[in-house]
Amino acid sequence: MRIKYIVKIIIFSIASMLMFMGCTTSKEVSINDTEGVPVESGYPSSVSVNNDAEGYPYPGYEPSIATGLTPIPSLGIVHGRILYRDEPVVGYSVYLADLLADQDGIERIASLKRSSSPQAVLDKNGVFVFNEVPPDRYALMFSDGLNSYLLLYPDVEIDEAILVEVEADGISDLGVLNYLEFPID
Repeated sequence: MRIKYIVKIIIFSIASMLMFMGCTTSKEVSINDTEGVPVESGYPSSVSVNNDAEGYPYPGYEPSIATGLTPIPSLGIVHGRILYRDEPVVGYSVYLADLLADQDGIERIASLKRSSSPQAVLDKNGVFVFNEVPPDRYALMFSDGLNSYLLLYPDVEIDEAILVEVEADGISDLGVLNYLEFPID
């Protein structure tokens, strides 16, 4: 008799908690389920996932277009455009990697830390903008989602890495980088 009483209390407690949380029935929620969620809340995501997509980024992805550039006085901005055979590279990430020097002070290694290195996403025109970049020297790197590549200047005879000097209150324009060979090929 006592066990039945305890089970009833547990069932009543669970039912009360579900009602209190607004969950009167159990329901399987998919990633695209936004029923009853205000649009401005941002969760769950209203972005649909195309499971038929091949590769990265998803076909039809259109990041926003970069607008006016005004640096914060103590930080800098880096921008440019990446093309592959005259077509914009869209939706991939580019990074500014730290440069590491040897004991003689010669920069030898680009150190990319995906979690903390400045990152920008190529918009639908292939434009990238790094805002609020601390002054320093960086190497420009490209990521296809799995691998990262040190970007070299296109159309030069000697391979030369793209190194960027970021100055406080400055804007570094890397111009149009039009590649004939690129890691997305």
